[in-house]
Amino acid sequence: MRSFNRISLGIIVVVVAFFLFQRFGPGGLPALPLPGPLQRPDPVEVHAEGDPPWTIEGHGVRFEVVSTTRTSSSWMGATRPSIRVVSYVTRTEGADFKGMQYRFSDQASGAALETVPFQGGGDGDPPPHQRSRLETVIWDVSPRATRLTITLHDFYWPDERNLVLRDVRVPAS
Repeated sequence: MRSFNRISLGIIVVVVAFFLFQRFGPGGLPALPLPGPLQRPDPVEVHAEGDPPWTIEGHGVRFEVVSTTRTSSSWMGATRPSIRVVSYVTRTEGADFKGMQYRFSDQASGAALETVPFQGGGDGDPPPHQRSRLETVIWDVSPRATRLTITLHDFYWPDERNLVLRDVRVPAS
């Protein structure tokens, strides 16, 4: 039993010394690269330029905005200005789990724009290699949004693994 305690103590000392040396030693030890799914890649960011369609692709997803239009929407007896975004989503790789989330924000203020209840439609989580139409209606802000930032994030991705489409133009009328 004594030799077991000595071996356990020896292992603990070696492990603690290794971590201390790596943390405070000269330059630390070179770290081994993590496997692909565990790596935390930078977000993929694209600035929408020119006329639509505007496309962003990465992390097994292709997202394409084909139009943005101003409209008005009614909810609970009130009519307010809104923006309709028509896009297409394609999963270019299969995934064991999926839970795509879409965040629309006013690029000028950074304010998140809420979706209009019961308007829009489509499949934001299509099967692999199938292009799916997604129509989203969002409330406009005051002053009116002129450019949108659209952020795609899958619930199962690490926080840094986003697709960000910036400068999506919203027409004046």
